[in-house]
Amino acid sequence: MKLPTPKMPTLKLPAAIATAVLTIGAASGVAHAEPISSVDGAFALGEHTYLFDDAELHRVSTGAEVIHDGWPVAITSALPGSFAENVDAAFTNPRNGRIHLFRGRRSLVFDPASNRVLGGGPIAYAYPGVWRNGIDAAVAVKKNGKAYLFKGDEYIRFDLARFRADRGYPKKISAGFPGAFASGIEGAAACGDGIIELFSGGQCIRFDLNRGCVAAGFPRAVSFAPAPKLVCSEGICVKPADEICNSPFCAAKRQKKAKKAQPICREGICTIPTHAHGKKKAKKAAPSCEAGICTRPEHGHAKKKPQQPRRRAPLAEASLRTLVKGFYESEGEWAGTYAIAQIEKVRTVKLGDDRIRVHVAYDYCAAPGSKRWAKRSNRRTGKDCRYFDLVCGRDGQWKVTRMGGYRSGTV
Repeated sequence: MKLPTPKMPTLKLPAAIATAVLTIGAASGVAHAEPISSVDGAFALGEHTYLFDDAELHRVSTGAEVIHDGWPVAITSALPGSFAENVDAAFTNPRNGRIHLFRGRRSLVFDPASNRVLGGGPIAYAYPGVWRNGIDAAVAVKKNGKAYLFKGDEYIRFDLARFRADRGYPKKISAGFPGAFASGIEGAAACGDGIIELFSGGQCIRFDLNRGCVAAGFPRAVSFAPAPKLVCSEGICVKPADEICNSPFCAAKRQKKAKKAQPICREGICTIPTHAHGKKKAKKAAPSCEAGICTRPEHGHAKKKPQQPRRRAPLAEASLRTLVKGFYESEGEWAGTYAIAQIEKVRTVKLGDDRIRVHVAYDYCAAPGSKRWAKRSNRRTGKDCRYFDLVCGRDGQWKVTRMGGYRSGTV
């Protein structure tokens, strides 16, 4: 079933970060007013972490506490419905870079690469095994491919590959995060390889998932402050070396233009244009024929035929369906357990001259001869949509090299 796509205006960022992959926010930044001491939600993209505080979005360097210049930006006109007022929780899926936002009982998925909303709806439908009535905080960890969702005094570990909650959850926060806040977690953010930060009541705890303990020096007060404005002082200039500074301490030094080098004429070097010996023409290399190199036009072996471009076998939709079905049933993660019963829709995206990505919506069933097939009660059927990456080899034949995770495709 295809998820409904809410109507949403085009999202833009300030010009200073127009080249970044994130495109949430208004076109003009809100001037820095006061440091923020609470976090409603957070997600990471690249080297930056983005923090929600009421109806504003702040950007900091991951692991740091200094708000970047030009931030925060308002989310009022950027997100649809109640998401424009505030965001309860958010995380970035490290498998595909998509941002998952939560507000009340509803969720929203935003793709920074294509700058569009991919879907949204009730949390209970989109995230199997998760609470129906909302999420307080969320964070995704790239190292183990899991997302951690918090509500009250409980948490759920969510598998991003299978896209469902792990068995045995929810659990008490005190059991999975000893020494951290036992309840009331308001926000969470990833700040390193297997390290996350949890926010509650103006306090912050940094938790090391690798060692299963709270980092030294925590908890401590949350204080994300704007970057200090640097000014010139006597003998010190904060401007880059290639820029002109109007400070009285360095204006004379920066505004002087470099003098042009004077022409000279001395042994072996002459840059004076009026001197005849300064204009020497380079001699042309005489044609030769040596081992492996020939520049003589009269020699026949000097004329090499241009290489013919590689021929690619035509890829009809019927062949494409056969390749996808064969890879799923012989090399995919469910090989020998499930089989593709019927392919409903196919959408092809060109990634390069020799690479394509195919999004396939299909029905699956238990593979004949498998253990599930032997037990009639376990012959599960269902629907799924995944992407498959195909590469054209040197022989001109197409081959499937990769299959995406559960519901990774869009048709």
